Amino acid sequence: MEEQTWTIVQFLEDMSVEAVPTLWLRGDLCYWPPYKQEKLTSAIKKQALDTNWSQHKVKVFRNATFDNYARARVKAKSAEDCSASDLYSDPDIGKRKRFPKVFSSSSSDDSLSNLECPIKAPRFKKTKIEQYPDTEISEVIDLPFTEEKEDIPSMNEPGFSGEQVTHCCLQQEHQVLVELKNQNHMLRGMITDVLKIVTEIKQNQRPAEHLETSESLFVKYNIQFPIKSEEDFLQLDTILLEDYNYNNAVKELSKFGGSSPYNFIKRVMSTILSDNLIIEYSWLGRKGKRSLESTMVGKLFVSAADKSGISPNKKKTEEAIRSYMKRGKERLTAKENKNMV
Repeated sequence: MEEQTWTIVQFLEDMSVEAVPTLWLRGDLCYWPPYKQEKLTSAIKKQALDTNWSQHKVKVFRNATFDNYARARVKAKSAEDCSASDLYSDPDIGKRKRFPKVFSSSSSDDSLSNLECPIKAPRFKKTKIEQYPDTEISEVIDLPFTEEKEDIPSMNEPGFSGEQVTHCCLQQEHQVLVELKNQNHMLRGMITDVLKIVTEIKQNQRPAEHLETSESLFVKYNIQFPIKSEEDFLQLDTILLEDYNYNNAVKELSKFGGSSPYNFIKRVMSTILSDNLIIEYSWLGRKGKRSLESTMVGKLFVSAADKSGISPNKKKTEEAIRSYMKRGKERLTAKENKNMV
């Protein structure tokens, strides 16, 4: 079973910081479920994933991947506190700076449960409606709390009766009700415009999603993955000779994510090639085996790792590929023993 890890990211739309399952990351995009607080926390801890969730632009922090969710949450809170402190600090104001508290980590989730903060879903941008100026909205908010006071005749003053005072108050209440009614019509118009814009955005996104799916390496070609036969391997190798196909495949595989170069290569190679085919190859073609390095498929693995940013250089990528290929026979033996049980 693949090791579960969580990575600290910053959502670029509202600059919020969160610890999310590494499995949810696809390059600079992150899946995010439309759940409420309790269900959202459960989904993150269990690393549930639904590709129908919306994706949002994120910035991935370096050296911020952890195999313990509680520790990742504490680190995310510290990172968010640091970001907030930098945002509101002013060097010209001689105020004491607030430093975030440092918490010790533990391998147990229970020991850090009291330190965790409620998960905050990213606050996405609101569409600005230009036909309703901010001054009008300000008037709507400030109207009930206006500080202006009109002189209301007192019942104790000579020449004024209780009926006059009551009539004056009723006039003021009527004026307030008229203003509130007008503002209610204005707000209804704003809500209608916002819903219309949201509907248009959803309709514009559907063709793009369909186009991206149709160009997928795993859908576009009549190849069964992971590849088990030499015939399918040669077919894929021939397809990758075209620059357009090769670049699309590199872009798609680079979004697989991973906590290390080996973890990334494991995800990619286990999806593309079966262990039965891997044991027929070696990276440099030694010991009478075919060379994977000289094929377009081998070059694809190296390019995808480089584009993902997970592997620091080509040497580390090749070491990860060789290590994964050497363990091919062990994985086959483990599968056979499991089937015999």
